[in-house]
Amino acid sequence: MIRSTLALLLALLPLAAEAQPVTVTDIEGREVTLEGPAQRIALAEARQLLALGLLGAEVPERVVALADLRRFDAELQQDWFAAYPQLADRPLIDGDQIPSAEKVIAADPDLFILSGEGGTPEAMEALADTLEAAGIPTVMIDFRADPFANTVPSMRILGQVLGKEEAAEDFIAFYQQHRDSVLDTIAAQQPERPSVFLHMQANTSGRLVSPGEASLGEFVSAAGGENIGASVVPGTFGELSAEYLLAADPDIYLATGGSHFAPDRGVVTGPGIPPEQAQETLQSFLDGQPILSELTSVREGRAHALWHNFHNSPLNVVALEAMASWFHPDLFPASLPQDTLDEINDRFLAVPVTGAPFVSLNRAGQ
Repeated sequence: MIRSTLALLLALLPLAAEAQPVTVTDIEGREVTLEGPAQRIALAEARQLLALGLLGAEVPERVVALADLRRFDAELQQDWFAAYPQLADRPLIDGDQIPSAEKVIAADPDLFILSGEGGTPEAMEALADTLEAAGIPTVMIDFRADPFANTVPSMRILGQVLGKEEAAEDFIAFYQQHRDSVLDTIAAQQPERPSVFLHMQANTSGRLVSPGEASLGEFVSAAGGENIGASVVPGTFGELSAEYLLAADPDIYLATGGSHFAPDRGVVTGPGIPPEQAQETLQSFLDGQPILSELTSVREGRAHALWHNFHNSPLNVVALEAMASWFHPDLFPASLPQDTLDEINDRFLAVPVTGAPFVSLNRAGQ
């Protein structure tokens, strides 16, 4: 009798653990409570599959609805849908600029993960309120607007709401070690800072979009560079004038590119893109841009490109190391970002990032 009672209690322990409520404070300071670790997830931003994939190979299987990933990276979608074929059958929740509340509700998730991409803060807050009223807990994370401050707490939030705290803390420790190594080296060595134009979304639209002090702009500074957009772009992103850019004549040109820029003859980098193709698109893009081709950095070969989706991903630490190796090759080896990405692929990421997520006109990366 005692043995059977003990066996019953032991059998019920996992159920009791699963039933424990989970309360977190999200990036916006909102306190959110779930009945237990989320098992049915809706993603407002499909690129956050990368964040989920750092927490365990089974976590992406919990996604029941997501935004359309093809808009941002067809190759990334191809890789993820090959690894998780069920994602191709999941309903898309895209709406007019922000996800559709009706589509999210129809998917019946037990958690909606919102990351601020695509809409105003007011619109995102209204969406969260609508879903909360419908009984769908919503948490806000951020890898885009202020990734330098928010990547670690965002990963911790995901670990908590998904019941993957240990996996989250493992990645956070890795992330902080690599980030702090760059920061400590720059602080100790105090190298001269090259001026940098970080050209976001480098395509043939002619727009000279730069981050301000936020987003990847802060990574430029952390890697030991001087972001020429920091003093003139008041928000997260803004457009520089041709006159300003030519007068600044930055020491280094750095583009962000992706497969979604191929139709616009832009810079193509990222998963599934061979390094030779990425280099060719960077070269041909710069050759075809009269303003950019006048820059001393471009004429002398100090031009590089990063995968655009680093700017909205916890993999941004790889971008930080790539910048550091380009800005200060005497302090950081050219192999540093690839070595780090290889370790992330091996230790953490459910679907490896391959191809050419960073590339230089100079094959040595200097």
